Amino acid sequence: MTDQSPASPPNPQRGVKVRAYADTLRSELKSSPSMRKGERTRLRLRIAAAEALEKSGYQDLKVADICKLAGVSLGTFYIYFTDKEDISVGIAMDFVTHLYDEARRASNGLGDWQAVYETNLFFVKAYGANPGLMRSHVQLQSLEPAFRAVWEPLHQEWLNRLARSIRRRSPEDLSPEDALRMALALEQMVFSYIYNAVVTQAFPVKTDESDPEKLAKMLTQLWFRAIHARDPTPSEMAGT
Repeated sequence: MTDQSPASPPNPQRGVKVRAYADTLRSELKSSPSMRKGERTRLRLRIAAAEALEKSGYQDLKVADICKLAGVSLGTFYIYFTDKEDISVGIAMDFVTHLYDEARRASNGLGDWQAVYETNLFFVKAYGANPGLMRSHVQLQSLEPAFRAVWEPLHQEWLNRLARSIRRRSPEDLSPEDALRMALALEQMVFSYIYNAVVTQAFPVKTDESDPEKLAKMLTQLWFRAIHARDPTPSEMAGT
């Protein structure tokens, strides 16, 4: 691939904070001093569940671990949640919704190259900050029909948004069906590559993925070429 990118991205994450999701929930707790006691206890349990999922993954998660991290009894846990599936499905869905919202904010109002680049860069950094939650997300998809039931409509909405963007940006007159197929293929490419590069680090060949900007640029070049059938110009990559 020809290296045409500027020395540094002109819109580095545009103020979007990339951090562990448990820290996002902690900020919510700290910013709500008037929250009722029961609501605070429920949120403390959610924070603890996010931490436990990050550390152990869904399959090895135990309710007792959540309670220990939250500093509450087992009885208190069951006042608010049915079991580990109940709290995990809620955390995973809120986490993914949060990722989608932040990704949209990172790319809002940008041109073809920069919108995709900022989205990819956000996901690279977000996966790196939350590898355990990403593993838990994959485990829940595989193991829990209740999770799939709420996850699939959200994922479809995201794909529909990508398809609309692809139709708008493509020089070809794509049908909605073809745009959706392209959205699914490109989204799966990006998800699988980032997941294997950042979360599992399980590639069949040795690669250097230590630079988030380099990885995001490479994925964006592939995305851009698939839609436009050409390389981006230096001015497009510079956001001008």
